[in-house]
Amino acid sequence: MIDTSIYIIASVNGNVVAPRMMAYSASKYAAIGIAKTAAVDKVENHIHVNSICPAWTDTPMMQASIERFPPLAKVIENKALPEEVADVAVFLCSPAASYVNGASFIVDAGLTLAALRNSL
Repeated sequence: MIDTSIYIIASVNGNVVAPRMMAYSASKYAAIGIAKTAAVDKVENHIHVNSICPAWTDTPMMQASIERFPPLAKVIENKALPEEVADVAVFLCSPAASYVNGASFIVDAGLTLAALRNSL
């Protein structure tokens, strides 16, 4: 039985990269690595640790990114609502996720499955 669930919000950029985002992508790869290491280290304490990796989510940070790099706007036509990312967090904290540990959940409507990122 799992007593505690922890999730780390990383980013889809912890799985794939985008131009001009080296520091951001590196930090998200690190966040996923921290979650995986913690998952291994804490399972004996009945703690599960997972990461959530959303793509573009309709937030002020996303709007600031578009302002810095306007061509991004054409790629971000399909964006997640904050509630859609929160739904994954709720799942990870529920009994339904009792067998989930060290996983990274990509929340991107399939964006990383296609070559859309190459159009930047």
